[in-house]
Amino acid sequence: MRFFTVRATLVALVLLAIGPAIAVAVREGKHMYALHVAEAKEQGLRIARSVSAAHDSMVERTHALLTVLTDSTAMLDIRSPGCWDFMAHLLRQPGLDAYTGGGFFSPAGDLLCNSIPVAPGMNVADREWFQRATTRRDFAGEGYQIGRSSGRGIIPFGHPVIDRDGQLVAVALLALSVDWLERMVAQITLPRGVRVTILDEDGVVVAHVPPQPEMIGKPLPVSWLSTVLGADEGVFATTEADNQDVLVAHVPLQGVLATVLVTTEKSSHLADAAEVVNRQLASLLVIFGGAAIAAWFGSNVIARPLRLLVHAARAIGNGDFRPVLAGSLAPVEFTTLQRSFADMADLLEARELELRDSRRRFETLLNSAGEGICGIDLDGRVTFANPEALRLTGWDIKLFIGEPMHALIHHTRPDGSPHPADECPMFRAARQGVAARVTDDVFWRRDGTPFAVEYTVTPTVSRIGLVGAVVVFRDISVRKQHEERIIHLANHDGLTDLPNRQMFEDRLSFAFRQARRTQNPIALLYLDLDRFKPINDQFGHAAGDAVLKEVAVRLVRCVRESDTVARLGGDEFAVLLTNLDGIDSAALVADKIINEIMMPIEVGEHRVEIGVSIGIALSLGDGEDDEGLIKRADSAMYAAKVHGRNRWRAAVA
Repeated sequence: MRFFTVRATLVALVLLAIGPAIAVAVREGKHMYALHVAEAKEQGLRIARSVSAAHDSMVERTHALLTVLTDSTAMLDIRSPGCWDFMAHLLRQPGLDAYTGGGFFSPAGDLLCNSIPVAPGMNVADREWFQRATTRRDFAGEGYQIGRSSGRGIIPFGHPVIDRDGQLVAVALLALSVDWLERMVAQITLPRGVRVTILDEDGVVVAHVPPQPEMIGKPLPVSWLSTVLGADEGVFATTEADNQDVLVAHVPLQGVLATVLVTTEKSSHLADAAEVVNRQLASLLVIFGGAAIAAWFGSNVIARPLRLLVHAARAIGNGDFRPVLAGSLAPVEFTTLQRSFADMADLLEARELELRDSRRRFETLLNSAGEGICGIDLDGRVTFANPEALRLTGWDIKLFIGEPMHALIHHTRPDGSPHPADECPMFRAARQGVAARVTDDVFWRRDGTPFAVEYTVTPTVSRIGLVGAVVVFRDISVRKQHEERIIHLANHDGLTDLPNRQMFEDRLSFAFRQARRTQNPIALLYLDLDRFKPINDQFGHAAGDAVLKEVAVRLVRCVRESDTVARLGGDEFAVLLTNLDGIDSAALVADKIINEIMMPIEVGEHRVEIGVSIGIALSLGDGEDDEGLIKRADSAMYAAKVHGRNRWRAAVA
């Protein structure tokens, strides 16, 4: 019985000696597995964001192209046969092969012209893109459908054509081929076990890489589809119908295409990590089995070797992989165990090196990311920051780590008012576990200057629960400037940089409403240049453009900052005067304008002289709208021309 007890005790001691090594192997294996999962999630999001960026660029390009098409209707008769030739020629141009066709439709949906021949009587009034474009009077699109003219899968986009009177005269169409979407995604090198799916707003598959033609045009057959359509970007794990465990990254898209999905098969991406863990455990089990057998059958000679093995195991458990067993251990069984133990130490050291390499790769990925990435704890204090985050915010790593992130870079709103920490999405994510995606906000650099950002904040959870959050942000200042420039160009004349007709009519409508409230009249001066056409005929359009620019400068000098000077087109201008005492105030401004315009204008080597005829209309009160005021001012301007030009006439009530 005593002999059995000694053997059992020795076996227990062997287990005690091997235990730390097993614990280290299991811990490091789990950590390596977690790193691979995190890398797979980040890889999926990175691919999805790349597809999203390419798609958003195409939607913006389509919007810009449709805007150009609608603007061209001023010079193109969209009801003539020439329009068909124009559209066909346009879509044959290099770089426009992504579109299957395009054309113009009447307000009733009847086809006016198209880039490809179609049967007579085609009508699109039932199409959702057409209804959106006509009712909203703005750029609109629709999900996947079969084009009536091309017979191919398309994503249609429409844009209204509005005439000078604000009437809808047509709707322009560009049909984006779904084949282009797959070609776009195919340009991205996908790792093994990764596939990309693009869905429209109804969950219909419009592109799939690797190609699966049978899926195109059909809803994606998954139970979780409704949770990703219209949702912010994110990653989740699920099991597919074939019991395949996958990670699904989803990023919302601009326009009618709702979502891009990047599906990563765990079995493919995590195979290496699983193999490493299995080899470690198998090796340790073999070693433990051999040690247990040796202890059982060699209890009388194992005391000293066992102490050496315990010492070696403890050293390995502490991360010391240097040789810990010297000399030869008798009997032969312990010599074999000694060699196996040394092999285990070598194996664990190799795995430790692999784990360090994996950590370095993760750090390299973090440091090379184009977005700023920061981690915060439950109190909102910074736990880590990559180089891009430090570059964007201007902070030094030593001063940044450990400080409240909100107090450093998010303390003030875009309008300059204080931003309380308890209203900060980053702080809520760290404290309450609420993920957020903010598309338009402001962060503040260390030097006190703001920069526009969009960011996502994702709670981080460990086995003990919520531990903080990760913030990923990027500088969108250039994009904001571009958007502001587009808005400016849409509301200003391209030659003189004065407000255009659309912006002028908006300001006139606002001034009318304000005048009714304050009972202060407004005046509209309608201007038409005299003797301008001979300048174009004699010196060319470049000279005419120079004259128009100088006229704009002089007109602005003649009015207050609160007044509006606009170019309505050609050599027609308008001036809106607010908060007037009466017609006499408007007449003083008109006289000043006439004197300014009469002054000679230098055009290259020539001096030219022009005049201006002005019609003045004063608002009458509640019985008149802005359109009536424009008509009276226009009539008064023509009366000034009839009575000798270069003068003003006031409209009668």
